[in-house]
Amino acid sequence: MAQKKFTTSFDEEVMKQRKLKAVKENTDSSKMMEKLVKEY
Repeated sequence: MAQKKFTTSFDEEVMKQRKLKAVKENTDSSKMMEKLVKEY
């Protein structure tokens, strides 16, 4: 499937938490966000 760039804004603390969680799960934040959106 083709990827499309998407831009949004989050609270700085949310961004830090998202990046830390992605590292702990051995993924990147874009893949993590895509997974969350699909589950929603």
